[in-house]
Amino acid sequence: MRAVTMLGIALVLGACDPTVWDGVRNDAPVLVIDGPGGGVAGDFGRVVVGYEADVAGSGVSRYAVSGGVGALGGSAFYVFGGYDGLPDDATPRFEGSLLFQGCDDGDCAEGHGASLAAFPAWTLGDGRTLHGCIAAPSLSSGSVQIRCEDLTLTQTIAGPSGEAFGASAAGIARVQHRVGAALFGAPDASSGEGAIYRLPIGGGAPVRIDLSGAMLPAAAHVGAQLAVAPLDDRSVLFATRADLEGDTDRVVIGTIDIDDAAVTTVTIRGCLEGPGGYGSALAIGDLDGDDVADVAIGTSVDAMAQRIDVIAGAALPASASCAGDATQPEIASSITCQDVGTDDVACGDDERIGLGAALAIGDVDGDGTNDLIAGAPAASPDGRAGGGAVFVLAGQSGALGMLGIRSVALHHSSQTQGMQLGAAVAAVRGDGRSEVVAGAPGEKQIVVFLCSGLGDDVPMDGRERGCL
Repeated sequence: MRAVTMLGIALVLGACDPTVWDGVRNDAPVLVIDGPGGGVAGDFGRVVVGYEADVAGSGVSRYAVSGGVGALGGSAFYVFGGYDGLPDDATPRFEGSLLFQGCDDGDCAEGHGASLAAFPAWTLGDGRTLHGCIAAPSLSSGSVQIRCEDLTLTQTIAGPSGEAFGASAAGIARVQHRVGAALFGAPDASSGEGAIYRLPIGGGAPVRIDLSGAMLPAAAHVGAQLAVAPLDDRSVLFATRADLEGDTDRVVIGTIDIDDAAVTTVTIRGCLEGPGGYGSALAIGDLDGDDVADVAIGTSVDAMAQRIDVIAGAALPASASCAGDATQPEIASSITCQDVGTDDVACGDDERIGLGAALAIGDVDGDGTNDLIAGAPAASPDGRAGGGAVFVLAGQSGALGMLGIRSVALHHSSQTQGMQLGAAVAAVRGDGRSEVVAGAPGEKQIVVFLCSGLGDDVPMDGRERGCL
C-alpha cells in the first residue's frame, strides 16, 4: 500500500463476472482507496461524482467523494485525479491521487457534503475563470462552497436556509451554460412542497425554478434527487424525485430554457410514478446512440420493489404534468435483478440487492455507445452479505429496449461483509472509454475498476492504460 496524502491506495485483484468473461477472473486490477480516519460525520464513499474539465490547457477527468451526512456535522469532499491529456493524449495510467479537498473534517458546516455538483468552469466577480470546480452545499445554512482545481480559493454563495437546500445536486457539464453551473434540490421548501434551484455562473444567489406546471400534490418534497444534462448552450433536460407520503413516489422530467432575452421557460415533459423509493437514483445521458439524452430511474436500496426504468429522450411528450389525465412517456426498458444477476452475485429469494440504488452513464466498453452503471450495495457477492456489487449494462446502438442484454457484475476479492460497494457510482473518462468508480461506505473506501470485462474492456498485455 502506498500513502497518498491522508489516504491509502492498494492494488488488489478484481473478479469480473465469470458467466460473461471467465478468462479475466482475478486478472482485472482495481484500486482501493481508503478514506480519512476520524472526524467524518458521514461515510466516505457515500457520494461520488465523476467529471471532466480543461485545466491549464489540458483536458482532464476527475472524481469527487464525500461521506454524505451522518447524525451530526458534515463531511469534507475530496477530489482525485483520473486521466490528463484528454481526449487524444491521455496519460497511460489512472492517477488516483488526491488533488485537493474542501473544508477539514470536523470543521465542515452542518450538512456539508450531503451532495456534490461538478462543473467545468466558474467565473469570479473580477472576471477570472476557474476550471474543474466542485460545489458542496450545506443543508443547515443553505450556503454553497465552491472550490476549483486551479486556485486555492473557496467561494461561499448564500442560499435559502430551512429548506434542506442541497439535499441533492447535479452539475451542468458545459462551460458558461445559460442555465448556470448546477441545479440543487430543496425538498423542504414551501412547507414541504419542495423546489429546485439553479446556480447562475458568476456567483449570483440561487434562482428557484418554477415547477407549477408539474401540478404536484401538496407536500410533494420535490427535489429529493436530481439529474441534469445540457441539450444545447441555452437549455437542459432535468429529472427530479418527488418524495411523496405513502407507498409511491414520482419522478418529474422537464426542460429549462433561457432565451436571448434572458426569459426562462420551464416545460414539464413527464411525471412517472413508482413504488416507495422510486427515483432515489437518477441519471441522464444518451444510451442508444441517437444523440438524444435518455433518463434512467432507480429505486432505493430498501425499496420493496426494485428496478431500473429507462425512458427514451426522443419519445418524451412535448409537454406533460402530474395530472391524472396527462400523457406520460412510455418506459423503453425496465430492468430487475433477474435480468442481470449472476452466479457470483445472485438475486436471492426477494431480489432486493439494491440494484439501481446508484446510477451513472459512461462508455465503459469503448464501443461508442454509452453504458449504464448501476450500484447494488445490498448484494452478497460470493456469499459476502452486503458486500455490494456494481453492474455495467451495455448500451445498444439504436436499441434502447435491449439495454443490459450484455452485462457484467463487478466486485473484488478483498471485499468484506457490509462493505456496501455500489452505494455510489460514477464514470470517469479515459482515452476512448470510461472507468467505473464506486463508493463502499461500509468500509469508508472508494473502488476504481480499471477494466470491466465488458466487450473490448478487457486486460491486455502491453496496453498503455490502467488495464494490465
